[in-house]
Amino acid sequence: MPGGFCFSTNLSDNLSDNLSESTFVNIAPGADYEVRLEDAILNIGIDPAEDDVECYVETARISLSPSEYDEATAENMYLLSLRNVDKEEKILHEKSEDGEVRISFGISSDLYHFLIRTYQYINFHHPIIEIINDDLTKIHNSKNWITAAVSQGMLSIVAFKDNRLEVANCNETMVTQNRAYLVLNTWTKLGFDALNDTLYIIGKDTEVSKLKSAVSKFIKQCV
Repeated sequence: MPGGFCFSTNLSDNLSDNLSESTFVNIAPGADYEVRLEDAILNIGIDPAEDDVECYVETARISLSPSEYDEATAENMYLLSLRNVDKEEKILHEKSEDGEVRISFGISSDLYHFLIRTYQYINFHHPIIEIINDDLTKIHNSKNWITAAVSQGMLSIVAFKDNRLEVANCNETMVTQNRAYLVLNTWTKLGFDALNDTLYIIGKDTEVSKLKSAVSKFIKQCV
């Protein structure tokens, strides 16, 4: 993880049913990185024996495969489609709610084993699965659409053509012009109509506004 590691929590208050304030932790890369990361996670206040932990791994290292392929085949597809990394990687898998597709995604093997040693109840997810699942249940204006999800450092693109998933990928970029190019390039490659098909932009408000301003002159239905 050359860009470091961030995580946030929202823990239940033991004295009430209300949720306490979220805690956001940013671990910068550098000396003793893994030690600092493990210490920060241990100090966050999660009870390893009691609390369920849902871990969302926001990474651009993902691949898409049909769900009828077994995980070994999906893992081979992942390794063939992505460049090698220096450190050992654990490849995880998650299926969409309709059972049609599988997302395979990577996490540092050392971090993965630390987390499963530390927390008795932990589940791993990739955020793009939530986008896919939401798109499957949403009522859409057209049979072709793209959902672009923007966070501070990541752009996720999910595209449906004729109501079927065609594209699901992530790119690490903070530059609005790069994000606009990636969205418009995907739009063009899929042959989408600038007047009748739909682009949804979701995520952090300031990043949404910047991307919408950059692409709305080319796509009429930009919401």
